[in-house]
Amino acid sequence: MQRQQKLATALGFAGLLICGTAQAADTQPLTWYAGLSAGISTLDITGADWNDGSLTSSQVDESGVAYQAFAGYRFNEHIDLELAYIRLGDSSFRGVASGQVPSVWKPGNVTGSTEAKGVSTQALVSWTFRQRVKVYAKGGLFFWDSAVVYEPTIAATSVVDDPDQSNRSVVHDDGVSFIYGLGADWRLYKNWWLRAEWQQTTVGLVKTDEYTDSFPSLGVVLHF
Repeated sequence: MQRQQKLATALGFAGLLICGTAQAADTQPLTWYAGLSAGISTLDITGADWNDGSLTSSQVDESGVAYQAFAGYRFNEHIDLELAYIRLGDSSFRGVASGQVPSVWKPGNVTGSTEAKGVSTQALVSWTFRQRVKVYAKGGLFFWDSAVVYEPTIAATSVVDDPDQSNRSVVHDDGVSFIYGLGADWRLYKNWWLRAEWQQTTVGLVKTDEYTDSFPSLGVVLHF
């Protein structure tokens, strides 16, 4: 009888130990993670930014599909470090050039577009609730590269010419800007999480001005 009681006690203790260990492993945040997200980014560019004084009309679509791939390392309960490749959405422009004043545009219908991409490194300050919801603020640096395409243009006044397109001019720019954002992760199943995020940064265009780009997105995160 005594032996049976001791055996039952030992088995009960072992069961509690196993359950406790499993629960701890299930709830303890994992160190590394990676993910993908996509959304629509908006650049604060207007028709006036394309007008050199020769345009009689203009129309701008400042939004485009954007995406990012990221990886992170969690140092502790509140601090993460993330590295991401970000492809911001393209903006496009359509207008009519009069040809009445000296211009980069050839007279008639003209078009343009912008694109920007780069790598960001950001620190996250986060709070996790019930191991199911994580909210965070983030900030860091964005190392970007941009291109602006004009067509058709007068080659003599183009900053950079595309040798394959005599009527097209391409101007490249690059630099470093601050990037910051807010977001939340929801645990979906085991190590898979859903992420909703908003980020904002600036990119330079035509080696003159910097423009603000806002990027809300949805994505998935895998912890491992």
